[in-house]
Amino acid sequence: MEFYFYNMQFMSGRSFFRLFSTLIIGVFLMSCQPDEKENAFNGYTYQTGELNIISKVILGEDEIFDPSSAALSFKKCGDLYAFMSRGGVVRLYDAEGERQFLFDKNQLDNGYEFPSGLPIAFDFDAEKEMLYVLFGGSKTLYGVNHKGIIVKTIDLKMPKNIFPAMAPHLAIDFEEEEVFLTTGDANADVVDNTFFKKSSLLSRFTLDGQFKNHIGKYPVAYHDSGKFSRGHPFRFYRYLKKGQRHYILFDISPEVFEYHSNGELLTTHKVPGSVRNYRFEPSGISHFSDEQPQSPTNDVHYFLAKRADEYKFYMGSQLLREEHQSKDTYLIQADIDEKVVKEVNLTEIFGVAFHARLASVISSDTLDFFLASPFSDRVGVVRATIK
Repeated sequence: MEFYFYNMQFMSGRSFFRLFSTLIIGVFLMSCQPDEKENAFNGYTYQTGELNIISKVILGEDEIFDPSSAALSFKKCGDLYAFMSRGGVVRLYDAEGERQFLFDKNQLDNGYEFPSGLPIAFDFDAEKEMLYVLFGGSKTLYGVNHKGIIVKTIDLKMPKNIFPAMAPHLAIDFEEEEVFLTTGDANADVVDNTFFKKSSLLSRFTLDGQFKNHIGKYPVAYHDSGKFSRGHPFRFYRYLKKGQRHYILFDISPEVFEYHSNGELLTTHKVPGSVRNYRFEPSGISHFSDEQPQSPTNDVHYFLAKRADEYKFYMGSQLLREEHQSKDTYLIQADIDEKVVKEVNLTEIFGVAFHARLASVISSDTLDFFLASPFSDRVGVVRATIK
């Protein structure tokens, strides 16, 4: 079966995804039967989970676009699946794969009203059907309607030397009227990595742009370690927000850090995984230099999700370190209260070309796996349950 996935890259994107859809059930039946043997470690019981696929849908099947950046920008906005295609085009689709919103600055008559750079982050107000977009090199959020008309702007009044990160996490709480954004200290010395010493994880603003406080700090290991392997090339951590709680997961740590919006660290949650090696080998290479580590420094996380009503975390982790016999990606479901970890090999199900993503907050037993690949011109969602 591995042969098929490696050779799909030579097919057209549509043929790729259709063959993928045909094979996926067969791979699922062969590879994802539950392991009856349970292993106990660190107080947790480990199980090989079973993924039960319910349905599949292609987003924008009749459209033509380049989804090469889709997996990096995916988020779920209410009931809509949202991502950016190449060129900073923001796309939102419903559960049937029909497009509900499109923002393409270069196709708008009023495109000159926006900054010259491309969008680097977005969020969506489903009630008002308004998209908020942040552009590279700008501190202003642009709220636009479905016609691309600017309805609102928010000038984020940042403290001295603070600027939005290159590919920031952006979360807007429309009920509390607050904005949360990844920022960094622009005055930090990139040569000796003081960026990680001086920068916070997030900055908090009112919906009219007033600064309120910073949230969180980078691990000490980031200060002097230099370059390290990451699940996102331009982000240093995985992030999700639920109410006034903010959850941070670093690639080098087996813990989820839980912060309050006021900046207080509330607690940390151990999220162990038998398929995840948390050993970290500092590279000693300046993080912002052109030099690259000779080998992966750590395994990586592709996503962090949480069940809305309980402390059950979902993580997508890939084995990268040289001691691993494979470089497969796993779904790790960690039930903190029950001390049970279920693990599913996603590579055996979705293939080597797809690094699946999950939405940050999960409200039911059904998981929506977002699939995009540089080897396909299609983007899809596979709905499944794990047991």
